[in-house]
Amino acid sequence: MKLKKLGTQTTEASNLIYRKGNLPIYEIENIIPHLKALKSYSSLSSKYLLDLANILKISRNLKEYFNNTEIDMSKFCALKALFENLYTNQNIEKNIFNSILDENTIADNASSILLRN
Repeated sequence: MKLKKLGTQTTEASNLIYRKGNLPIYEIENIIPHLKALKSYSSLSSKYLLDLANILKISRNLKEYFNNTEIDMSKFCALKALFENLYTNQNIEKNIFNSILDENTIADNASSILLRN
């Protein structure tokens, strides 16, 4: 049963890429250590925050890729749940990207305290 489902997903994914072009995915960092740090109430470095924001951006782009289409998406039922389960939060994504310029640089407007100094 599981092999049949995976086969269907693979076929649908091939057809989707053929019709719409490559998925909007680029290098994805392993965020498991970041999530473990969050669970233990540790603070996250600016790099970790940027990694998480990139995952949110990729998830949003993937959802847009799947949903914004002129083709009949009823032919991609096996993939629909996968795309629907992607977590997105554009507010968090924007806040991180607006507050952290790069791994070593926090924007002056990242907080009211930084903005005053």
